[in-house]
Formats: sequence, C-alpha cells, structure tokens
Amino acid sequence: MKKSLLLVVTLLVVMTMALAACKPAAVATEAPVAATEAPAATEAAVEEPVAAANPGLQMDTAVVAPQFFNDADYATSLEQMSLSPLNPEAPIYLQYLVDTSTDISKYPQYADFAAKEAPYNICFSNAGVNNPWRVVGYVSMREQVEALRAEGLVKNFYHLDAQGNDAKQIADIQDLINTPGKCDILIVASNTSEALTPIVEKACEVMPVVQF
Repeated sequence: MKKSLLLVVTLLVVMTMALAACKPAAVATEAPVAATEAPAATEAAVEEPVAAANPGLQMDTAVVAPQFFNDADYATSLEQMSLSPLNPEAPIYLQYLVDTSTDISKYPQYADFAAKEAPYNICFSNAGVNNPWRVVGYVSMREQVEALRAEGLVKNFYHLDAQGNDAKQIADIQDLINTPGKCDILIVASNTSEALTPIVEKACEVMPVVQF
C-alpha cells in the first residue's frame, strides 16, 4: 500500500512538472501588490509517550513473557544479586542465597531414594544443545558428573537430548516414568515451560525432579 501510494505521488509530481514545462509563457503583467504576511500556524503539542513499566515486555520477541514474568519476582532477583551466599565455604556450585532445602524423606514417593546409598543413577532430560548457553550448561554438567563419579557418588548418567522439540522431550520423560529404577533423580531443562509442566508434574509423583 505504501509503495503504491509513493508511486502515485511520484507520478503526480512528474506530470505536474511536465505540464508546467509545456505551458506557454505567460504575458507579463503588472506586479501585484504584495500580500500581507499570514500569521504563522501554530503546531499542536505532541504528547510524549508514556514509558512502559517493563520496556522489554513490549518487544515482539517477548510477546509470551507475561506468562512467566512479574515485577515482584524481578525485584527479588535484583535484590539477591547483592546478597552473599549463606554457605561461602562450600564449592560454588553448592552455594545458595536462600535456604529452601526440604527433607524429601517425608514424601512417600521419595522414600526409596532417601534411603538409597550412593552411587546414584542420574537422568538429564535436556531441551537441547542448540545454543551456546545450553552447550556451556551441558559441558559443565558432564565435567561435574565425572568428578562425582570419581568420588563414587554417580553410577550412571543418562542424557536425553530433545533437540529443541517439546513432543520429543515429553516422550523422553514419559519413557523414564515408565522405567522404574532407571533414574534415582531426574534433572529437567525444559524446552518450553508451558508445554513441559504437565509431564514434569507427573514425573514428580514417582521421583525427585530438579528443574535446571
């Protein structure tokens, strides 16, 4: 529509110039009395747009963000950036800012795991290794698995790559649920939270689950 409008305007301008060039010269006449200058038109004040509370949520790439974002959680995250770990003496990957630990032995579905001795079978349902952040996360996890295996804490590590596909990741987790005893604990890096929530909740009924 804009291109068509521009073309029409361009043609109108060209035709106007052509007609003006072809028009016979006008007979000289007495110069008209100069007209009084018209008062300058005042421009209407332009109203300044109101800045959005969360500009990032207005971007096209963030159209679904309101489902997983709220100002309260965001403010809490900013506050926690200035906190010091409660257990600074622990390795960095075991440090935490808020103590939300829970004794899982009080949950019947986790009784077997709570009573089990090392080494453990670890299952990792991964959304994929299709971007640098996920590659770094997976490589770091593998390095830690090997360190824990050397300490006698890990027996088997099963990595299930969903390749960025929700349906495949859901099927992968369902297979783990259908294979009792394969996983002592399940780590999940969801491809999309909304699609994976039901199957993750189902897995929580039969084994401890850590959302990564």
